[in-house]
Parts: sequence; C-alpha cells; structure tokens
Amino acid sequence: MLDKKRLFRELAEDYRRSHKQSEAFFNQALKCQIGGGSHNLRLFQPFPYYVAFCSGSKVNDIDGVSYIDFWQGHFGNILGHNPPVVLNSIIEFFRGGQGLASGFPGRFQKELAELILERVGAEKIRFTTSGTLATMYAIMLSKAYTGRNLVVKIGGGWHGAQPYTLKGIAALSHKDQPGLAPNPSSEVSCPDCPDLTDTQRPQRQRPALPWARRGPATWSGKSPPRPSK
Repeated sequence: MLDKKRLFRELAEDYRRSHKQSEAFFNQALKCQIGGGSHNLRLFQPFPYYVAFCSGSKVNDIDGVSYIDFWQGHFGNILGHNPPVVLNSIIEFFRGGQGLASGFPGRFQKELAELILERVGAEKIRFTTSGTLATMYAIMLSKAYTGRNLVVKIGGGWHGAQPYTLKGIAALSHKDQPGLAPNPSSEVSCPDCPDLTDTQRPQRQRPALPWARRGPATWSGKSPPRPSK
C-alpha cells in the first residue's frame, strides 16, 4: 500500500536539495512580504521556486531547473511566454515614444475595442485594469439595471478578489473568506468630504478602516480631502 506521507516527505526533501537558492530567496522574502509572496496559490510547500527566465512553453528558475509550463500566467499567456510577435510589437511601441501607463486615453484603446467588438458582436466595451474589477463592475451593473440583489455563483469558482465573488471559493470546506460583509452597503460608512465629523464616533462604533484616502488628482469630489486636526 502506498505510503503517501512518506512519498510527500521524500519529494519535499528532493525538492529542497535541488532548490537551495529558491529556499534562501524565500526566507528573505518572508521578511518583507506577507507569506513570502503576493498570491497564496503560488506559495506552495515547502517553498516556491523563483523564475529567472521564460520562453515559449518553458520556465527556468534561479536554481537552473527547467519546467514545461502548463499554467502560463494563470492561463493568460495564450501564445506562451515572451512570444516574438508580441515582444517585437512592444519594443516598437516603446521606441515610438508611447508610455507603459500614461493614465490618459490612447489611440490603441479604440483600435483594440473595435477589434474585440468585431470578433464578439457586441456594441460597446469598457476596459478595466484587472479581471477582478471586470467581474465586480459586471455584477454591480447587473444589480443596478435589474433592481435585483441575488447573485448566483458556482461554489469553488474564482472570479477575483472582491466581496461579491470571494464568497464560496472554498466550496469543499464550506468556509467563506474572513472579513466578508453580508451586506456591503450597510457596513461601509461614507462621510462627506472634507467633513470628517463622522470619523469622531466612539471607538466601539468606529470602522475597521476609518479612512481610505484618494490622492487629489483622482479625488471624485469637489475638493481634495484635508487631514483632520
């Protein structure tokens, strides 16, 4: 009969022996990053390996170990890692004086929108900066348009780190993410800016995150927030 615990222990020992540099790097990362990384799914035991080079279907780590990558950036790299057709286009883009993230509308956004709409047959499109925002906006728009509040989501599915879709991601354990609000609208306080009198409530009533400040350039009100005296 297969001894799974022994097998996993031996595999972990072999992994440690062949990934000395990754282990040392992980121990250093623990000093400045929560859990040693930015995504729990990538922080497998006993420690993750750290990528040094990617090309096509292959990934090489800092210990010189090569892997065939079936994950491909959470399945986002449909052409593989650093495909020449994409890499060359990006190089020409920067050589032409374009910015990585200017914060302003660009001509290529319209061209990409037209290309996507032509393929899918939709009328209009709005780009977001992440898949999490895309699913959040889609749910909020649907709720606002239909006037309905119920959202149905398949248990165990991952649709981004936002309140509407974090519920039910651990379907097998029947546990929800800690900190989820049963009704976000009733648990978020929004005092008028720059009137901060609402933040002077007794400690027992004060929110867990008392003040989320936006910079003046992105503030949506009439005037930028001022710190309380």
